[in-house]
Amino acid sequence: MKIAHKSRWIATISLILYTITGLSQSSEQIVIGTQHSIQSEILNEERTYMVKLPEGYESRKQKYPVMLVLDGEENFLTYSGIVKEMNDSWQIPEMIIVAIKNIDRTRDYTPTHSMTGLNGAQMGFLRTSGGGRTFLHFIEQELMPKINTIYRTSNFKILAGHSFGGLVAGMTYLSDKTGFDAFIAMDPSFWWDDQLITKQIDQIDFSSVKDRIFYFSSADKYENYEGAYHIYENNINSHLSFLAKLKQKGVSTSNLKLQFFEDETHGSVELLSLYYGLKFIFKDYLLKDFNRKSIGEITQHYKTVYKGQFAPPEWAVNRLGYNLLQLENGKEKAIRLFELNLANYPGSFQALRNLAEAYRQTGENTKALEMYKKAVALNPAFKAGREAIKALRKLKE
Repeated sequence: MKIAHKSRWIATISLILYTITGLSQSSEQIVIGTQHSIQSEILNEERTYMVKLPEGYESRKQKYPVMLVLDGEENFLTYSGIVKEMNDSWQIPEMIIVAIKNIDRTRDYTPTHSMTGLNGAQMGFLRTSGGGRTFLHFIEQELMPKINTIYRTSNFKILAGHSFGGLVAGMTYLSDKTGFDAFIAMDPSFWWDDQLITKQIDQIDFSSVKDRIFYFSSADKYENYEGAYHIYENNINSHLSFLAKLKQKGVSTSNLKLQFFEDETHGSVELLSLYYGLKFIFKDYLLKDFNRKSIGEITQHYKTVYKGQFAPPEWAVNRLGYNLLQLENGKEKAIRLFELNLANYPGSFQALRNLAEAYRQTGENTKALEMYKKAVALNPAFKAGREAIKALRKLKE
């Protein structure tokens, strides 16, 4: 059972890096994110949440998808690191991470009141269960609207949860209306209340569910639980039943995946589940054979997938444009690609610099000068840009 900690302070969440030289010690603050609070009328309590913004958020203008993380006090730093690594390795887009802290996890993460645990016995810690739907209303009607107001968010939202948190993800996925588009449920507690969630599949309107993406995992390493494997097998069976029922209803496997991790336990499965869950959600993010596609094919792909919520990845367009810029017959297409990037990512230093260089190489000096000025204004340390401005001004004299 996870323990919740409530704080009324709005503070910066940071790691302190210590560097020791001889007998002296210096420190540098590395800011990971910020902590905030919201007074909920629905829950009648104050809730604490943390936010991790993408690097360069303040200087850019584009909107970002949001991933809402449950059990935030335990998962914020880990999930932030995984998302950053996957973005740095060009697997997923940048995103805003919102992680909500717990007060009463059992109350908030269970849809019905039940005292029956996974082993079939009555469990005292379940006495507050049954507030899950109220908690979902808080997320949908109070928390996410506030996030959308404060930050530049796109309409693409992900909900990620583990165990009971995975049950919340499943409940939200089956809701008639939700602001979330994709879900990662890590070894979810679908056994809850005699597999209530699987029974609810018969009651849903699949026209509202068919375009949602649902990834869930199942931990399968329980042989060391001293004869208790059958208890945990109940959880695995609940996952299989949920999958089978959705397939019977016609949910496409392109939007639905159950992945087993035979070497992971319920407690260790989160790390791999988040990684592979994000890979599944964003499997169409990078257009296959991107470098061989026309600009029209590239733009059409991103208008089609994910309901048009994502522009072509900045790094992919930059790389293709740079390669074309080296070819005598590729410079015109390179300029069009860099112009596309700047339109999609206004405020991007890299987009401005590349476009300035492309204009300069093709003799469009007036346009090059304008782009260099904007690049230097955005990044005053851009020495090559300042030198280019001087050279281009001399040509005009």
